[in-house]
Amino acid sequence: MSQDVGGRLVAGRWTLHTPLRRAQHGLVWRATGPDGHPLAVEELRLPSLPGPGGDGEAGFWDRVAAEARVAAALDHPGLVRLDDVVVEDGVVYVATELADALTLDELIARHGPLPVRRVAQLGLQLLDALEAAHAAGLPHLDLRPACVLVTADGRARLAGIGLATLRTTPEAGPPTTAFLAPEQVRGNTAGPAADLWSLGAILFLAVEGASPFTGDGSDLTRAAILSERPLAPELAGPLAPALHALLTKPSGGRPTILETRHLLEPLPVPPPRVRARRTRPARCRVPRRGNLAHSSNGGRPVSTVPALRTVGGWPGDSIPGLRGVGGCLEDTEPGRGWLGTRWTRWCGGCC
Repeated sequence: MSQDVGGRLVAGRWTLHTPLRRAQHGLVWRATGPDGHPLAVEELRLPSLPGPGGDGEAGFWDRVAAEARVAAALDHPGLVRLDDVVVEDGVVYVATELADALTLDELIARHGPLPVRRVAQLGLQLLDALEAAHAAGLPHLDLRPACVLVTADGRARLAGIGLATLRTTPEAGPPTTAFLAPEQVRGNTAGPAADLWSLGAILFLAVEGASPFTGDGSDLTRAAILSERPLAPELAGPLAPALHALLTKPSGGRPTILETRHLLEPLPVPPPRVRARRTRPARCRVPRRGNLAHSSNGGRPVSTVPALRTVGGWPGDSIPGLRGVGGCLEDTEPGRGWLGTRWTRWCGGCC
């Protein structure tokens, strides 16, 4: 990213130094406050916003201020704290806590799809943050990978809480389409359930490395969200049921935060792969010339062909369905053996 000219004072309070990253409508700056403490300031250059005059316009800014006050009062480790929102010369400046972190889309761009259990952990941490915000009456409504900050110790923190009125007003321009819930695409009133949809789309991207809906443009993506099934996950493994549940098109059919937590916690751990040891037993009573135990003979040896070829000095290569494993015989085709019955092992307890 090019280093824009920094060191300028905005709103008479914050000094912008260097850009941290590009955001949807501008830049996020590393800045300092009046007392010199570091913070992040997002510069929102929105296409059009209501001015400070007029009853309707005053009502809009009153709602923005009310949401910002509630968000600033939230104290949750999973939320990036909002400090203040200021408008100056038609530009909105949002000051937040400075988090030393990468956004989730930056993390995926660097490392590719994340492991299933890592994605499940991020999902649980984001659920905790959303639960705190929803309890305060603050749905996010613009949840996307750029709002998810992953710190150096691997924790996920959610930014953007308290800005729903500001970001979702029609004058702010179209939001990121790929993570919008169907009700938002249709222009209907959206609530906390829309955040659960967006969470599902984010987790899908994190584990699969791609968006759950096809389309290389806003219109195509919107049509896919409204009318198509999400892509079948290929890497999600045990995470797939949670993704399918969260990406349910009717908002009333999506799981709650509590139900989603049950889907993500705990994910089953695949058993460790153990390589079989191929060691020859010290003593084995399998004859070298073709006696096999048969179930119809009480487990006693019965004579087979007199000249068995051997594998490493042990019988088993010449009989269909049987092979030598570590010096003993193993039935590799259950149900098929001599006279159509089942061969059994006989090696005197060495296996």
